[in-house]
Formats: sequence, C-alpha cells, structure tokens
Amino acid sequence: MPANAAGNDLYDTGISVEHYLALEEPSREIELAADLADEVALQLSAVLKFVPETQMFVGWNGRGYEANVEHHLRQSIRKAGTPINNRFSFKKFRQRKFIEDVIWALRDHPKIRQSIIDFDADAYELNTPDGLVNLRTGKALSHPNLGSRPLVMKLTRVGAREERCELFHKFLDDVTDCDKRLQEYLQVLFGACLSGSPETHWMAFLNGPTRSGKSLIVELLAHVMGDYSHTTDGSLFRKNSNDADANPKLYALMGKRLVIASEVDHGHFDDIMIKQLTGDSHITTRALYQNTITFPRTFKIIVVGNSIPSSSETSKALEARLEIVPFSQSFLGREDFLLPEKLRQEEAAGYILHWLIQGHVKYLNFGRKLPDCFQVLEAKRNYFSDLGTPRQWLEERCFCDDGQLAASKYVTVGEAHEDFRRWKQERGETGILSQRKFKDALGQVNTAKSNGIRLVGVRLKKLHIQDWNIGTKEEKT
Repeated sequence: MPANAAGNDLYDTGISVEHYLALEEPSREIELAADLADEVALQLSAVLKFVPETQMFVGWNGRGYEANVEHHLRQSIRKAGTPINNRFSFKKFRQRKFIEDVIWALRDHPKIRQSIIDFDADAYELNTPDGLVNLRTGKALSHPNLGSRPLVMKLTRVGAREERCELFHKFLDDVTDCDKRLQEYLQVLFGACLSGSPETHWMAFLNGPTRSGKSLIVELLAHVMGDYSHTTDGSLFRKNSNDADANPKLYALMGKRLVIASEVDHGHFDDIMIKQLTGDSHITTRALYQNTITFPRTFKIIVVGNSIPSSSETSKALEARLEIVPFSQSFLGREDFLLPEKLRQEEAAGYILHWLIQGHVKYLNFGRKLPDCFQVLEAKRNYFSDLGTPRQWLEERCFCDDGQLAASKYVTVGEAHEDFRRWKQERGETGILSQRKFKDALGQVNTAKSNGIRLVGVRLKKLHIQDWNIGTKEEKT
C-alpha cells in the first residue's frame, strides 16, 4: 500500500530517498512558513527526521534513515508548490527565505525532531541490506515484511550468506596454525561485536608480528560491519597530558558497535580511559564547538599492535578487562596480496557476516562470556607477569616479616616509592604510580608513623639500599 498519493511505497528498497520525500500538493492555502512545516510534518513524519545532536535531517531510503537529505527536502518543497493555483502561495514556495523558514520550523517540529539516541536503539538488532537480523536467534526479517519503519541509520556492507567460504576458513587455519579452540574463541569474540549490549567489560588486544594476519582480519570485520564499525588511532587509549575538554575521537564512538584501534605499540595505557570505555554504561563527552552529550556505550574495542603498551594499573580489574589474543604466525615474504580483495567479494563477505552472527549466538549461549582458550590465557598471564607491579617489587626488593620490630626499623613510604621508581627504570618501564597509588597497590601492608609514614613489616634488602645510596651520590657528583 503506497504511503501517499505520490506513490511512496513503504519499503521499496533500492529507490532513492527523493522518492520517499516527495510531497503532495497542500490541501489548504499556505499563509505562513509554520503552516507549510505542519503540512510537511503531516505527510513526511514517517520518512523524515531531524537529529538535533548532529544538526542534520535524515530521510528513509527503503533500508534505513540516510543522512544529509536537506537538499532533497528543499527540492521537494519547491516542487510541491508548482501545481498550486493560488499565485500568492506559489510565489512563497519559490522564495528562498520562505523555504529557509520552513526548514527552520521543521527542526523543532515535534513530529520531525528525533534524538540520535533513539536510532539503532535495539542492541540486538542488526540492519543489513537483506533486512533486520535478530541477534538473539540469528534470523532475519526483510524490510518489506517489518510492518513499520524502524529507527535505524546504520547498515552492514553485505547481507548474510550461509554458503561456506573455504577461502576464509583456510585463512583462519593459517593465522591460528589450525588451532580450532582459538578459531572458536575468535568467532565468539568478533561475533559479540555485532550487538550494542553494554554488559561486556573487556577490550581485546590482537598482538603479533608484522604480516601475522591480525590487521587483515579486523579490516575484514570493519568492511563487513559497514556503518556499525569505526577505526581510530591508539592515542585514545594512551596517556596524553594535553587532553582538552572536547574529545572528538570519543564523540565519534557514539552509536558504534565495533571500535578498532591501531598504532598503540608505544607509550602507556590510559587506565582511566580504558575503564571508562569498557566499564561505564554511558559516556559523556562533546565534539569541538558542540554541547556536551551523554550517550550509551554500545561498542566493543579491538586493538591491534605488534607489542602491548605498559600499564600502571595493578588491580585485577584491568586483568579481567584485557583480552590478549596472540597472532604468532608470520607470513612476511609469502603474503597473498590479493587475499584481502578476494575476501571482500560479496559472497565471501556475506559468509563472514553469517559466521559472525553464529558467533554472537554462541556468545549468548555461553552466558555472554568468551570461551576459555589456552593461547589467550597464556598470553594474558605472560603480559601481567612481566609488568613491574608493586607486589612484584615487594617480592624482589624487600624482606617482609610479621611487623614485630619497632616501626623505625621499617622503610618509609617515600623511600619505598623511590626504590620502586628505580626498579621500574632498571626494567625499562616508564609507567610509575603516584606514591598514594603505590601504597594502595601494596594491599594489606599496614603503615605506622615514626619519623615519617613507614610500611610495617617491610625492609629494603641491603644490596638495594647500597645501590640506591651509590646512585644518589653519583647523581650529586
């Protein structure tokens, strides 16, 4: 059934947005711009929206709401005035200022104005060219059979195809060395990125040498997921003393489901930012010269790098958040430079989307948890055991007892922190905790006042006291 006399079919996919924004001749004489705005809203409220956060009109194109349609809206208003017999009204329709006033009135019209938060709001729906996929079941419903226009703006690059792609599975065998447990882990990890559910609190780090396949696989994910994916550089996750109030990179994550970050090999993780991006259900930020906005966290993060930045975070929280996925194979000198293009072909890409959807179903069946994988657990264990934490410093540089000696016999917090700093420098690590965080990270170590705050039960090993004194003298000379 057509939407109006102009013949706007509800879900005639493939027809441009101009078709849906066509206006009928107004049924009454138009005196004011507000009158015409009411008429436009009456006819087009189901296919036209204004998003105040982005200051843009969006229009239905048969598969979702398309941005930057204001030009089409202006043309539609001009055309609507052509058949009008009343010459006074006709002149108004041709006047630029009158049209601008109509556009301005539509921005605040209650039938047209729609917050960006309302779009793509169902975390378990995925909009594809073939229809909306229910990520709980993996089943899709084509756009013409939906019964109403969903508020969706994003669209995957391809529709899902069930026919198995042997080339893709050969690629998986190559990059995982035929480790089927690791392949299932990757399927569930990547599949989880299809939904916008905020209950996950992890960030994946794909770690391995150059030409190991890690970059190719995330580029495939970004290609297949289309509008749902976003690529940023690693500075978002590294400490930066020059951060400003506005954060366009953070603002760009709004509404995304997969965020891919690269170029994070150097520097130091911004632990506070990682906690915010993986833990908070809502994020508050603003773009340059824009008002502050709070939006729900809908994305999962996958980071790619040859080496993992260090971290000053010593709590179990970061260890629980960080998933380190090793890509240990190297194809340097034996690359197939045509492989990315082959896997981006519609049939192959469609199968990859099907593989991801099945991975999301597994993710739900696993209780919204990632499956155990020895390779991942071992990589995580190695990373955190190599980090120079205060607990490690305590084991390597100190004698510990039950605290029965006089408080003056134990090291002060300041001396301990200075030795910790030197120990970190010897290890080639740059991230140094503040004195307060250092003390907190020592856990159950009590303190007492005796010519300073002392760590009860903790004494520096004499060798390190001597090294520290020698270093101090050398620095003075």
